[in-house]
Order: sequence, then C-alpha cells, then structure tokens
Amino acid sequence: MKRIITYIVPFLICLLLAFPSWAGSTQGCIIRTMQGCSAVVFDPLSLSPIAWYDATDASGVILNGADVSQWNDLSGNGNHLVQATGSRQPLFVASGIGGQPTVRFLGAEFIGPVTLSTAITQPFTIVHVGKHNLKGSFTTPYNGSGTGTTQLFYDGGGNGRLFHGSQQNLVVKADGVVRIFSDIADTTDLFRLNGVLDTSVNAGSEGFSNFKIGADGGSGARLDGDIPELFIFTKALTTSEHNQLGNYLADKYGLTWTDIP
Repeated sequence: MKRIITYIVPFLICLLLAFPSWAGSTQGCIIRTMQGCSAVVFDPLSLSPIAWYDATDASGVILNGADVSQWNDLSGNGNHLVQATGSRQPLFVASGIGGQPTVRFLGAEFIGPVTLSTAITQPFTIVHVGKHNLKGSFTTPYNGSGTGTTQLFYDGGGNGRLFHGSQQNLVVKADGVVRIFSDIADTTDLFRLNGVLDTSVNAGSEGFSNFKIGADGGSGARLDGDIPELFIFTKALTTSEHNQLGNYLADKYGLTWTDIP
C-alpha cells in the first residue's frame, strides 16, 4: 500500500498541474501538457520579444486618474509608450476582456509613439489580443513608422487591411469580436485570428522604428476598441512558439486558440 501511495499521489498532482481547469484558474501561466510528468510553465520572455505591453501587470500601466499616461514595456528593452496629453490618454478598465484589465480606446485616444530600441526589419511578428469596433471611419489598432510603415487598419466599412509597404485586403472585419490577432511579416505575410489563417499575402517588405497603439502614423484613424496585451518580435515566430504564445493568451483571456499544424 505504501508503494502504491508513493507512485499514485505524485501522478495525481502532476495531472492537476497539467490540466488547470481541474484545479482552478491559473491566469494562463500553465500550458496544458505534461513533459515527463511535470507541468510546463510558459514565460513570454522566453520568446525574446522586443516589446511587450500587458495591462494585467500592475507595474506595466501608469495612470493619470482613470486614464493611461504610460504603458510600460515588460520585455526589459525600455520601449515604453507615453501619452502626455490628457484628452488623448486611453482609459484603463479594471475588468475588461476575459475579466482582465484592459486599455480601452474610445475613438479619440492613442498612446505613443516610441522610438524602439531596435529598428524592426522583416521578418517580424506582432501579436495582440483585441476587440476592434466598427467606427464608421478609418480606425487603426497599431502603427509602425519611421524607417518604413506597417499597420493593421480598417476602412470606413470595417474591412480589414494590412500594410507593410503595400496595402492588402484581409477577411477580418471591425466587428467587436474579441480575438488573438497575429501578423508574421516575411516574404509571405501570414495573418491569423486565434491561430486560424485569415489571409496569406505579400503586404510589402517594409519594417519600422517607431510604434504606437490606437492611431495611424499621422495620429489619425484612431481606434475604437480594447487592447489588453501586445507583443512585438524581431523574428518570425516558429509554429511551436506561435502555439505556445497563442495558448497562453487564450487561457489568460478565456478565448480559443486553434493550434497551427
């Protein structure tokens, strides 16, 4: 009996750690798999982002009342986004997407730009969790400028567009649906929603050196919607890395990620 307990109890503990829905919420920190009967704790820093903005981290958001005056970069690279003008500061919402804190843009606000610590050239990857609402005019979740231009935006009809020097149409619409958006900019640009391919196009070969969230390069076309978390990588994420990050975000915000084969 003692020998049975010695083996069974550790095994049950491993199952509870590997499948956190049995043991309560893990805030998206544990990947639901076992490697040698041990839970794998995923840290986004293991993927070496050049910038990481996370509204759920109390150290990541500096408030001016209820508004966000600075969104800190958690990557360690110092690429903090600042908005000194009060009327243009987005709103901090304590319980937003998935019950998590989020940064909310109401069509008049944006944050940044920041001159990045490293100029971005292709290949690069931008991943974010967001809800993009139909505004009736052009709207931009994020923009890169300086050494080139890259941006995700929607026209007045809510039709998605991707630009890395050449404008290309996307299937996605500005419809207020919460999604995990990922853009791998390379020879062929792969734009995905919750892991599922939206569009494979060539949107140009440009990079960028400045970055802002919530507006285009001229600080127009401002976003109506929520963004709680965003990553920039100076590489094309591998399939394994992409799935790790996607599952982390899905668990954290109560979304569904379809693993990329």
